[in-house]
Parts: sequence; C-alpha cells; structure tokens
Amino acid sequence: MKLSELVEKEIVNIRNGDVLGYITDLKIDTCSGKICCIYVTEAKNFLTLKSCKCLDIPWSSICKIGKDAILVDFCH
Repeated sequence: MKLSELVEKEIVNIRNGDVLGYITDLKIDTCSGKICCIYVTEAKNFLTLKSCKCLDIPWSSICKIGKDAILVDFCH
C-alpha cells in the first residue's frame, strides 16, 4: 500500500468510535525499515489549521486497515 492511499483514510479509535483525523506523517526505523508510528492531525483542526494537535500513534496500535478507514486502539 502506498502512503498516498493511507493519508486518504480516516483514523478511527475503536475504544470510543471517535474519528481522530488523518495521517500527516510516518516515523520509520532506518535500521529495520519498519514503520514505528503514524502522526495524525486531529480531525477537528485538520481543515482550519488552527493550533493543530498532532497525535503520535504507535504502529502496534493499528488494528485494521480498511477500504475507507484505519482502526486503532489508542488511549490519549
């Protein structure tokens, strides 16, 4: 899957059903080449760009990557 495909998907927290936002960046371990975490800009500030809060979600918190959304188990 391409990064361009991932950034189009909403990030949904399975703990409470909240839409957290969209992927804005990735952190990759340069030694292993594996993704460590995704950076998500909160949905409520994504379009306004007003004091956007960025969430750092570990890759291990991703439960499922679906057609339209990415489900995460994340407590913040």
